[in-house]
Amino acid sequence: MSVTFVNMRLLALSAGLALTAVAGFAPIAMTETVEEDPAVAQNPTDQPAVSAPYLLTPEMSDQLAFEQAVAAGSSAALIMFLARNPDTAQATEVRQLLTARRTPDDLVVIEAVAGGDAEVVSAFDTARLSGTRAGWDAFMKRHAGHPLSAQVQYFMP
Repeated sequence: MSVTFVNMRLLALSAGLALTAVAGFAPIAMTETVEEDPAVAQNPTDQPAVSAPYLLTPEMSDQLAFEQAVAAGSSAALIMFLARNPDTAQATEVRQLLTARRTPDDLVVIEAVAGGDAEVVSAFDTARLSGTRAGWDAFMKRHAGHPLSAQVQYFMP
């Protein structure tokens, strides 16, 4: 196999001068054919190292989601973690963190974190902060089909 290289002389241009405006411009091409040597055609060190894809185990994914919820610093993020990850090793710690939080999140924060579930998350947080059976009953009456309804048993007095 052979490879052909084309070497063209470069033309120095001053600012604003286009190639088409140069009178008598005629590119002079010189060609050279080189036989390719398969032994040196590609050196493995010439290529960037490709590492294997980084795969997360389910436990690593749960831990990452937990750390992100805690880092968000809002009750809504912790509540959404429980809605999405109710059976993880971190769920008990999230419930403890929620129990320690005694102020509600702003509606803007809840909407940013929960999106379409903002109403459910707000109602869950309201019931949690009320600490009463009546508050939880009101939540269950309205949102019994939501995944958060399974978490009520851990918070109801």
